[in-house]
Amino acid sequence: DIWGGSSTHSGDSLGGGGGGGGGGGANRLRFARLPPRLESNASKAAPDGFGAAEHVLLIGIDGITPRTLNDAIARGDAPSLAALRSRGAWSDEVRVTQPSSSLSSWASILTGSPPEMHGVHLAAQLRSEYPVRPASYPEGVRYPTLFTALREARPRLSTAAYYSWPPLSSLLGQAELNVSALRPCGSCDGCVKVEPQLAAEFVKALKRQRFALSWVYFDVLDECAHALRAGDRDAAYTPLLRTVDEWVGRIVRALHASRMAKSTLLLVASDHGRDAPTGRSHGGFSTAELEVPWILSGPGVVAGRLTVPISSTDAAPTLLHALGVTPPVQMHGRVVAEAFGGGGGRWRVASRPLRNESLAAALLPPASEARHSALGSTLGTLLLLLLLLALCAVLTLPQVVRAIKRSRGVSTGFAPGYVRAGGVMMSPMPLTSP
Repeated sequence: DIWGGSSTHSGDSLGGGGGGGGGGGANRLRFARLPPRLESNASKAAPDGFGAAEHVLLIGIDGITPRTLNDAIARGDAPSLAALRSRGAWSDEVRVTQPSSSLSSWASILTGSPPEMHGVHLAAQLRSEYPVRPASYPEGVRYPTLFTALREARPRLSTAAYYSWPPLSSLLGQAELNVSALRPCGSCDGCVKVEPQLAAEFVKALKRQRFALSWVYFDVLDECAHALRAGDRDAAYTPLLRTVDEWVGRIVRALHASRMAKSTLLLVASDHGRDAPTGRSHGGFSTAELEVPWILSGPGVVAGRLTVPISSTDAAPTLLHALGVTPPVQMHGRVVAEAFGGGGGRWRVASRPLRNESLAAALLPPASEARHSALGSTLGTLLLLLLLLALCAVLTLPQVVRAIKRSRGVSTGFAPGYVRAGGVMMSPMPLTSP
């Protein structure tokens, strides 16, 4: 029963239910005053999707890109994801936070906040000596996630996380999870072997416990994209994506078998794209690295493509909202109300296409002013040249005059009484006989 029951633990369990995630009054989450509908359930869901679901499930597929997913769906290689998208609200233009590195991005997804707030960034992933203190918290405190928020707002609800990348454990607190299953893989071949077992464990767990909030994470696509050579990537990637799609299908079928499907909101999300030239790396700031797909399917969701800007930080607020929990003030993301048919009160600024030289246009004056400026600059240059020529003429005039006089045979500074005649110095006095 999602409303209670004993806590179960799996593998490297991080603890049971209850408690206030974060410990101590100073570090407890600050919530805005919640409306009476906090205890909403699916039968009393509001039109904007608040309390529409009894269960929410986040399926994280590390490193899947919109192009990869769209191509697979078009070829018929991802039938499970295609089915979820056909009856869900989806986008292939969701932006992740910068930098587009896995640990930082998953922290943003789980906390609903950007790195400058939650304090997890690329340097933290590399064990930097310069950590960022979580905003409004002292050193050594983990920034609250959607698991922390749900545990504090609804402590009797059960939670679970099934994942294969060990650094993700740094984002999850011991008091936030009823079940925590870490099955490390760490390489392409390792994930191919380990993650089917991870999916099977979660499917098996759904037979025993109806989690209110759960997260299943698959790393195989990202690990293999880093390892595959460019010539082998397309051929090897297709069967890998088929495999991940089959894991998703098994989970969806398990939800139906447990009679949870109609009351479960499911979000398929990713943490980053890939660089366009090679498809191997990420961590930069290009569109290809920052853009990821989103599929939101379940109760209250209006099917169709979402055309509004969506950030990866919107995942946590949207999932909590569907469970009937108002997102805490620490979450900077917003509830994607458009997925539930809402958002009608918001308006969109009309687009104004920019020229290719948009940056230059922003920094330089308008074209008419630029032409006038160019003309003025040209005239100024010509005037300066004329002045320089005049100066040169004044300075060289004496030398020119002397040269002309010399060429005409006029004395130009020789001893008095002598003239130059035919190149020979001669006295002007007549010669006399001795």
